[in-house]
Amino acid sequence: MGADLARLLQPLGVRIVATNRRGTHPEAAELGVEFTDLDDLLRRSHHVVLTAALNASTHRMVDVRALGLMRPDAFLVNIGRGGLVDTDALREALRAGAIRGAGLDVVDPEPLDPDDELLTFENVVLSPHALCWTADFTRDTSASALEAVIDVATGRRPRHLLNPQALTVAAPA
Repeated sequence: MGADLARLLQPLGVRIVATNRRGTHPEAAELGVEFTDLDDLLRRSHHVVLTAALNASTHRMVDVRALGLMRPDAFLVNIGRGGLVDTDALREALRAGAIRGAGLDVVDPEPLDPDDELLTFENVVLSPHALCWTADFTRDTSASALEAVIDVATGRRPRHLLNPQALTVAAPA
C-alpha cells in the first residue's frame, strides 16, 4: 500500500520519506522515495501516513514516544490498521496541541464509542475504511445485492442475510 501511495503522490512533486521493516522497496528509486528509520521520519515529516500491516512489531508503533517525536505542525494519517496507533496517546497529543491534526479511516477500538473524544476534535477527520473498494469487490458486492433483490422478488430466501429471523419471504402475487 505504501508504494501505491508513493505512486499517487509522485506527480504532486512532494518529497516522500518512508520506512520499511524489510528494507527498501524495489520501486523506491523510480518513485523518488528516500528511506530512513521511523524516528527520523517522524521528526522530519509534515504528514505521516501509516500503511503498515498490523502485527506484533507494529502494534501501537505510534505511541506517546512516537507522537512526541513528531513536529507540532504535523498531521498523522492512519489508513493501515487501527492498532498501529495508541488511541489514548493520540487523544492526549491532540488535546495538548503536540501535533496539528489527524486523519483516520481506522481506529482502535473499532467502532469508536459515540461519546469518544476523537469525535469532538475539529482537527480530526474520520472516514470509513475503504481498503476493499476494488473493482472486483464492487462487481461482486453489486452482483450479490442484485441476486438478493431477485431472490426476494421471486419468493426465494436470499443466501446472505444479516438477520434471517427478520425476513419473511412471500411468493410474488
